[in-house]
Amino acid sequence: MSVRATYFTNLNPARWSLLRRIMVLLVLGLGLTVGISFWIISSSLNTELRREYFAHERQSLENTAHRIEQRFKQRAQFLQQLAPLITNGQTLLPADELERVLRVAYESNLFSDFILMDTEARGIFDYPFLPERRGKDFSHRPFINELMQNWQSVISPPLMGSVSGLPSVFMAEPVFNQAGQPIAILVGRNGLESEMLFQRIRNELQSYSGQLLIIDPTYDLYITATDEEKVLQPLSKEDRIYLSSDELQDTWQGFYQDKDRKNWLYVAHKLGFMDWIVIKKAPEVIVLASIQQALTYYMLMIASLLIPLAFIMVVLIYRWLAPLRSSIVQLNKAVEEESDISKFNIEREDEIGQLLLAFNAFQSIRDRQQQLKDELLSVVSHELRTPLTSIRGALNILQLDQVQQDPEHRKKLFNLASRNLNRLTFLVNDLLDVVSLSKGMLRLNLSDCSAQEAILEVLEDFRALLEEKSLQVEFTATEEMKVHVDQLRLQQVLSNLISNAIKFSNAGSRIQIALTQQGEFVRISVLDEGEGIPMAFQPHVFERFTQADLSDRRKQSGTGLGMAIAFELVEAMGGHLSFDSVPGQGACFYVDLPSVKVMPDDTNKALK
Repeated sequence: MSVRATYFTNLNPARWSLLRRIMVLLVLGLGLTVGISFWIISSSLNTELRREYFAHERQSLENTAHRIEQRFKQRAQFLQQLAPLITNGQTLLPADELERVLRVAYESNLFSDFILMDTEARGIFDYPFLPERRGKDFSHRPFINELMQNWQSVISPPLMGSVSGLPSVFMAEPVFNQAGQPIAILVGRNGLESEMLFQRIRNELQSYSGQLLIIDPTYDLYITATDEEKVLQPLSKEDRIYLSSDELQDTWQGFYQDKDRKNWLYVAHKLGFMDWIVIKKAPEVIVLASIQQALTYYMLMIASLLIPLAFIMVVLIYRWLAPLRSSIVQLNKAVEEESDISKFNIEREDEIGQLLLAFNAFQSIRDRQQQLKDELLSVVSHELRTPLTSIRGALNILQLDQVQQDPEHRKKLFNLASRNLNRLTFLVNDLLDVVSLSKGMLRLNLSDCSAQEAILEVLEDFRALLEEKSLQVEFTATEEMKVHVDQLRLQQVLSNLISNAIKFSNAGSRIQIALTQQGEFVRISVLDEGEGIPMAFQPHVFERFTQADLSDRRKQSGTGLGMAIAFELVEAMGGHLSFDSVPGQGACFYVDLPSVKVMPDDTNKALK
């Protein structure tokens, strides 16, 4: 395989080793942990910084707005107090006195200049003096018209002075005589180009990374701004975002994205006195810049902790998986050498230890299956060879001339061949039953039958063998009892039990068979006085191909299938097969079968 092919094969996760998978998951997990924690901390810090920014700027903006409101309220109050001082109660003061009063007012630096108009809005006096104002009609000014309609104080929006040509805010105050009749209009001009408060605010914000805006939403104008090019210019589309807010309360905040996809944070405050809006805004990236250093430090600190931690975890995982790797090497070596696999030495109780323990258990099962296979071959070969040898010998002898002339001898040879054919038939039937039981294909024909009759028929079949060994059989039954079973299979079970009792009983001993009612079951017990079952063998009585020891197959003959088949047949018929045995004192087998009083739902069921 080429280097390139090997490289891409190694990239295929399906070919990765368990250690490599765990290491990849570990790295991904650590990376994901760092990433998520970084995102959470970054989000938390960003949120906290935004909150602190908004809180700080709200306070700063409210202070700035308060200064502006106080400044203009002071001027409005000053103008209200000045208006009565330019009258003698009936008419306006003489020109020299007017000039003196207005000069004093001018020196307060609250207004850029003063204009005095008659009740028809024509200029009659001003200070400082500008000849263009004398006799000029100002009635076209909207704020003058508004005052002349209700004769109350009016503050104009930012306007360009028609005479001065400078951006200004005008405050107009009606002048009344003692009778309360208007006799003049006093106007004070606030020149925005020379507004000291705005200049001071701009100077204070020279180091500010954002912008300050004061806008008039009624006329869509910038009153002032840190960017002086915007002063008294129409609002840009970008800055109309503050006017579209549904939260036009005293103070509100938010963020927006400009045409360059740059995020801005802003705080806005409405001036109740002037209906202006004061805004402070700053780029979000500048507001959040202070956390970058903290996050960088955090990432370096986390990396310095996680790298050695990851190394330690890799070493630990490598050690934890060492038994598994050793087991895999052992398995591969056994496969390559086609040798037996020895059981693993397990020194741990975690999942890997449990895996190896399960493998040892499977190995034991495999060894047991191999042993059963070997025993099956041994049993079948022996059990087939013996009767076949006898049959062949009998047939060969029958071909001799002298045997054909001896009827008695010929009859014995035919009987010998017949008995061995029966042995072959029984062996084949047992093997077929084992196959059917293993595959769940054995069908039972369940019906009500007499337990006594079944027992007596089986005993009749064994009469000759009982007489041959001089065995006594005692059969007791308390009453006539019927069971719901497959009669032929019941007789097969009883034949196995009685055959074993005869086989392992000493000559002249006794076999006791009893039939009793045990609740919903009928119990058939078969008791012999033989050698009993060794304690070590008792757990394996109902296993296939098992006998007390291998020599029993030579001494007593048999396949070791009879008890296993009997057990599974009884279970299939809804009963239970058990035994009691004390070595040296015989054995008693119990067959519990369902009485006809408790009939199964399915009268023709298959063994599953």
